[in-house]
Amino acid sequence: MRNLKSLFAIFALSLFVFSCKKEKGPDLADKNLYIPVDIGHQYHYEVDSSYWTTDSSGVIKFEYRETYETDVPDNTGGLQTRIKIERKGDVNSGFGLVGYAYIQKYYNKNNKEYTIERTQNNIKYVLLLTPIVNGDSINRNAKNFGMPDFWSAAHIENSYSIPGNTYQHTLTLTNKSYEDSVYYISSKEVYAHSVGLIYKEDIYLKGRTDVSNWQNVPIEQRIENGYKCIKTLKSHVDLY
Repeated sequence: MRNLKSLFAIFALSLFVFSCKKEKGPDLADKNLYIPVDIGHQYHYEVDSSYWTTDSSGVIKFEYRETYETDVPDNTGGLQTRIKIERKGDVNSGFGLVGYAYIQKYYNKNNKEYTIERTQNNIKYVLLLTPIVNGDSINRNAKNFGMPDFWSAAHIENSYSIPGNTYQHTLTLTNKSYEDSVYYISSKEVYAHSVGLIYKEDIYLKGRTDVSNWQNVPIEQRIENGYKCIKTLKSHVDLY
C-alpha cells in the first residue's frame, strides 16, 4: 500500500509539473512574434481619418479586416502567407474584398538575422528585423527601389493601452516624431507580442499663427492644414 501511495504521489507531481510547463508565458526572446506570419490570424481594425485644408475639412471612418488565410509559393520556391484584405464602409454594409498582400519570415545566414517582409501591390517592405533592441533602425524599403525609409525601435516589452485592452509586451516603431509651436508630425506603429499590429498613427498638422495668443493654444485647436489617420485593433482571433 505504501508503494502504491508513493507511485500515486509521483504521478500527481508529474501532472502538476507538466501542467505548469504548459501554462508558461510567451517566449519574449522570440522578437519575430511581434509580427506573426502563420496562417489563421484575423485582424479587425477601426480606421479614423481627418483632414484639413485652407477651405474645408472632413472625417473618413471605416473598418478594415486582414485574414491570414493560406500559404502560397513565392518567387524563390518557398512559401509565403497570403493575406485577404477587406473593408467595411458603414455599419449597415458587409466587408468587401479590397485585395491581397503577402507576408513571410526569412533568415539571412550571413547576417544571422530574420526579416519579416510584406509584399503589397507588387512592392516588398521590411516590417521587422530581428534580433532587435531599443534604438535599432529598420529600412522599410531595403528590398525595393524606394528611398530609404527608416523606422526606429523603442519601448520593447513595455505595456501599451488601446480602447478596450492593455497589452503587456509591445514594440513601438517610429518613423517620424517632431513637434514645435507650428507643426506636429508623428508616424508610429505599435505591435503586441504574439498578436501583431495593434495601433498605427500617421499625423501631419500645421497650426495657424494668426489667432490670439497662438503660441499657447494647442495645434489641434488651431489647425491650418494637415491630416490625421489612426488605425486601432478592434479584435484579433485565431481561426485555426
